[in-house]
Amino acid sequence: MKVDFGKEAIAHTLAETLLAHPVVCLHGADALALTALAVTSVLDVAVRGRKTVYIACEGEWQVSATLARLGKARQLGQVKGLFVLSQSVDLLKARNVDNLAQMIARKVGRPDLLVLDCLAYCFGADELNPAAMDAFVAHLHRLQELTGARVLLLHRTGAAGVRGSRSTAEPPARLARIDLAGGASLAAAPPSAADDTMEPVPIGGTPVRRTRAHEHDKDTRVWTQ
Repeated sequence: MKVDFGKEAIAHTLAETLLAHPVVCLHGADALALTALAVTSVLDVAVRGRKTVYIACEGEWQVSATLARLGKARQLGQVKGLFVLSQSVDLLKARNVDNLAQMIARKVGRPDLLVLDCLAYCFGADELNPAAMDAFVAHLHRLQELTGARVLLLHRTGAAGVRGSRSTAEPPARLARIDLAGGASLAAAPPSAADDTMEPVPIGGTPVRRTRAHEHDKDTRVWTQ
């Protein structure tokens, strides 16, 4: 399914599409707009008291900044139930899919939404390779089945950019797709260093502080609200 709408209706369309389809691809050239729409879905999940896992492959800086802006508009002091993994994950490898699902189950339980930001950092092959893309889509559906979460995949289109984070390739077939209308991208601050911590993120953008007891085991560092 392919849905083309202007930005004024895209958030509503995204919410409805996520309800109707287990895996959805949101694509467009404006990376900040894609993240903003994904965060809008995160807030929708949070107000229902449900959990979201956000795979922020370029670090949580942009997610936190967007949360601060959109959360303030909704008069929210903190988003509970949001867990951010600031690390790229190659989901073209089946073992990575299983490992990620197991980590989510262990640390988060059963999330309502899983955001992958973005495709270029989760796809370890040429996006123009149809066999690899078919395998990737199959792995997305497996991840959805294992976690029980709706999967939202962000796909940046346009000219090739840093580390291939933008692509001229079409969005993956056999997925519900929403096209984000073009528009000028806003300037963004450079990303901070990423690590492999999955943690709740306050709207203000400051991660919950690590406690001394967790310093020796990065794999089990999880904070509950």
